[in-house]
Amino acid sequence: MSGNRRRPKLQKLPSAWDLKRARRIAERFVGELADTCHQIAIAGSIRREKATVSDIEIVCEPILSRPPGAASQGKMFDEPADDVPLRAWAFGQRLKTIAAAEDIPFDFKLKADGRPEKAGQRYILFQHETGLKIDLFVVRPPASWGALLAIRTGPADFSRLLVTSIDSGGAMPAGMICDRGALWSVAPSPVVGPYDTGTEAYHGKPVAEPERIKTDTEDEFFAALDMRTLPPPKRDPDKLRDQLAEQRRQRLANAAQRERNRNHD
Repeated sequence: MSGNRRRPKLQKLPSAWDLKRARRIAERFVGELADTCHQIAIAGSIRREKATVSDIEIVCEPILSRPPGAASQGKMFDEPADDVPLRAWAFGQRLKTIAAAEDIPFDFKLKADGRPEKAGQRYILFQHETGLKIDLFVVRPPASWGALLAIRTGPADFSRLLVTSIDSGGAMPAGMICDRGALWSVAPSPVVGPYDTGTEAYHGKPVAEPERIKTDTEDEFFAALDMRTLPPPKRDPDKLRDQLAEQRRQRLANAAQRERNRNHD
């Protein structure tokens, strides 16, 4: 395992890598995992084509299957084990293989005791032999590819605006939230529903059970927010903030005009 794997002693590391070199490292890592995933893509600052890169972000959707030879009680020989749950077993095994292989320049980022620092079901932390950190974000239900890719492409302030409610100066339409990598419609209700999103109420009001909004692609994610899909290099938080502020001023002006019209009538 990776804890026993011998590594060359690292020299003083740069705080950032040039885009071309970081992309080569990211593409190598993606290539190692590609056949165990339905989809896998480089996100973050590389996708935005920034000149320098301080870490690598990758979004992936592993293939779910049953392990070879999975036995099921009452089944014999090669009968399908229908009651054995589907899991990303091939993806998990490949990560372990990558970390253990001497000729592959990647490993889990390890704690002092040799155990992986972060290796959960939704987020895994790797590093290149140069010390360049690799954040691996896993699309696991209820998360959707489009929502997670858009958010993890960033930059951070841009993504924060995407998931902030329109009433608080963000882009998220009223009656909608982003939770666990997915978009949800939250209709007000006199009774709090059984579904726990981690938010007891929407803007202080009880909500019914949220309905997951289909965002299998980035285009669907931005369309749900009533936005056009911006090319990653053009995702500028300052421009988006100005745009949202202007839209808010226009909404207030329209509301004031409607109120004047009602009073006049």
